[in-house]
Amino acid sequence: MISGRWTDFGATVADNQTALDFYLDRATRARLLLDGRRMQDVRMRSYRAAPVVVAAATGDLAAVAMLLRYGPDERSVRGAIAYLRSRSGDRDRDQSTLELLLRAVACERGTVDGFGSGDESGCAVDESGGNDDGSGCGVNVVPALLHLARCAVRKALHQNFSLPHGIPQLPVPRSLVSYLDLEC
Repeated sequence: MISGRWTDFGATVADNQTALDFYLDRATRARLLLDGRRMQDVRMRSYRAAPVVVAAATGDLAAVAMLLRYGPDERSVRGAIAYLRSRSGDRDRDQSTLELLLRAVACERGTVDGFGSGDESGCAVDESGGNDDGSGCGVNVVPALLHLARCAVRKALHQNFSLPHGIPQLPVPRSLVSYLDLEC
């Protein structure tokens, strides 16, 4: 379903997305772990990668969005970000996927080239000085407080198997519900 190959779940992409949502939903509600990992983090054997990396590589924005709603491991999300930044594919499609992925991580250092400048994740780019991380890019990415708060709330919900179902139950304004659910 995630890689775009034919599956037994349905004849259409929508059927496959419904099946993926069903399994992720049931696994989260049941607190199901497979080899100590949540369903959205179980590496796909044929690709040797996490589902979010495979979905990002195939350009399936809907699958990436669905996986991110359920909170995949941050290392997997960072792996998908690194993959998209390193490849020279369809930059428009990759940019949309990258912007979505950056909503799910606290902050990502990047380059100021219009592709991964860090501002998509709610981070401000400060070019006034170099960073000491050894990357040599000379860009400091400073996360916005609102974005850091989103990441902290999502992390707490994820740890309690309440992501994404716990978001609407939070005592926050409705405008923040969609923000916490990575819709904006």
